[in-house]
Amino acid sequence: MTGLHNGDYLEECRQQLENLRIALNAGLDSNVWKMGAEVEIPLIDQGTGETALSAFDLSHKIHQGQFCDCDNSPESFPGNLELNIKPQVIGADCLKEIEQEMIKALVAIGSANMTTDINGNLVRAKPIFTGISPGLTAEMFGVLTTPKQRYVQLNNTLDALLNARGESGQLLQFVYGDGHIVQLPRMNRTDIGMGSSIQPHIGCPAKDFAWLMNISRALMGILQSATVASPRILGHKVPGYQEGRIWLWEELIQMVDFDPMMGRGGYLKEGTTDGLYEAIKAQFDSNRPLILNPELTEECNCHHPLSALCHYMGTGWFHIRPCVAFVDGEYQPHVELRNFSTGPSIPDMMSLLSVYLGLVLFFKDKGISAESLLSYDEARDNFYHAVEKGLDAELAWCGERFKADKLLLDVLLPYAHQGLKGAGIDDGYVGHLERSVGKKLTAASFIDAVYEQFTNVPEDVVGRGLALYMSDRPCSPIADWCASDVGGYIASITSEAVQDCGNATQEAAYF
Repeated sequence: MTGLHNGDYLEECRQQLENLRIALNAGLDSNVWKMGAEVEIPLIDQGTGETALSAFDLSHKIHQGQFCDCDNSPESFPGNLELNIKPQVIGADCLKEIEQEMIKALVAIGSANMTTDINGNLVRAKPIFTGISPGLTAEMFGVLTTPKQRYVQLNNTLDALLNARGESGQLLQFVYGDGHIVQLPRMNRTDIGMGSSIQPHIGCPAKDFAWLMNISRALMGILQSATVASPRILGHKVPGYQEGRIWLWEELIQMVDFDPMMGRGGYLKEGTTDGLYEAIKAQFDSNRPLILNPELTEECNCHHPLSALCHYMGTGWFHIRPCVAFVDGEYQPHVELRNFSTGPSIPDMMSLLSVYLGLVLFFKDKGISAESLLSYDEARDNFYHAVEKGLDAELAWCGERFKADKLLLDVLLPYAHQGLKGAGIDDGYVGHLERSVGKKLTAASFIDAVYEQFTNVPEDVVGRGLALYMSDRPCSPIADWCASDVGGYIASITSEAVQDCGNATQEAAYF
């Protein structure tokens, strides 16, 4: 497959998709339910709170076996490490096994400590679990993404869309509520979306895939309300995702009749083994503009029977992604939810995973379909309301409308408890989300509260203080955090850094 051009590549994908359909209809799929996850871990310098561009060096050390055998990569940004957690068979200990993988990675990063950034400088790397660092600066957006072909292609596609909008040769320009204008290099439009700290995967038999895909679509917007990422970029507040991704989705919908949030044409038909095939085919038929002359296949395993197709699925920008792995001679369908932005701690991420899993188990046990809970349009609208208003969003559910926090506390979290207990799985993790929702607290609202409390402090100093505060609490749920305590971390940033902001003489006045 090496060196395939666009037409050959698309034809190879079509053939592999048909081969997949034949294999699934022949029963060559795994009959086991599993759960795994990807975790995005921003790295900061533990002395300054600045983004540490040392993911390449750190990942190399870990892969050499110096610290642990956790599966990780720098992925798309040298200030970000991605942890890939091996799927666990859904059962009594599956959540604890996933938690242990996160802790193991945390220990590995701490053991590496002194690493080299992309400029060859030694930094003391420390992880946080926010998906994107609150200490990220405009200069960091100028750092190129990794040379992985799929990211190059995605950036090329975004450039093509910008050109179509008449923005060729321009910087991205964001105008915030206070009239402040920030310009960012358009090459890094993708980095703005790096707000998702954990991406759960649930694997299932092929005959259950359509049901799982549909129920995930119904739940995603509601759960998003409790885990929404900070609406701040470089310290400036933006209205929901409007300046981040929604404009791109709307462009794609107009160009290819495709909604990256939900898919195409409504819920999938349930009760057959063709659900995975139909989901991938819908995306394949609609998503050609995202594949621009890929000339891939350094990333593709030529011995994998679905190498081109799996590469294709990993390139499309979908928020509920149909996936399939090929392991030990079996095809393993799974659904990936890519837009959850939970954090900012391991307990908070585990709480999200447990609630999502508990709801899937509950509705599966009761034989409840997504369509009986929400229409396709209602599910889509819930998502957009949730990313804009968080726990204050008004959401549809079973023919009624609820505030997001009430819907979670009074309806869905009790269902999650029941689903987990019914499968013999510890439901203790759910309590973290119950506490944070009860306080109407998310990572976004916490970050906002810190910025609002320290309005007389330069925003980059606040962001770095936040990053340092978060890095000290990887195993403490956000319900136990206090915005005023960030002041001590802001004060600890060196006077030299404050002088760079032109405010050295006012340092004492910050507090």
